[in-house]
Amino acid sequence: DFFRLYSDTDFIAYVIPSLSTDYFERFAVVYIKGDYADRVHFIVQGEAGYSDVSLPEIERSMTHEGIQTHWFQVIRKLAQVEPFHVLEQGATVGELEVLLNVPRRFSCLTYARTEVMVLPKRDLLRILAEFP
Repeated sequence: DFFRLYSDTDFIAYVIPSLSTDYFERFAVVYIKGDYADRVHFIVQGEAGYSDVSLPEIERSMTHEGIQTHWFQVIRKLAQVEPFHVLEQGATVGELEVLLNVPRRFSCLTYARTEVMVLPKRDLLRILAEFP
């Protein structure tokens, strides 16, 4: 885990102001495969998972024969997506794509009400330059 690598209090004090909190309901999309990787998420509580589902698949689940579906139908569809890797409290999510400057390789969906701390890419790169 990111914060366990750096237990120095100076480091923690440097990082904290850059973090913001975000909340996701159960079966919410954190990010989609192919998205620009502009932030890292740290799971405070809840559960998320990596999936191979893509934006076209989610968009298809939102429309059927040209008719917009209700969100509960989309959520039901997302609930059927099985993660190939589960992420729990303390996990760092999406850091690899940020560091490699590549699009998201997988989608990240929540499987419980989830609270995350968010670190923007520009702040992560600044922090890593300051604390190599």
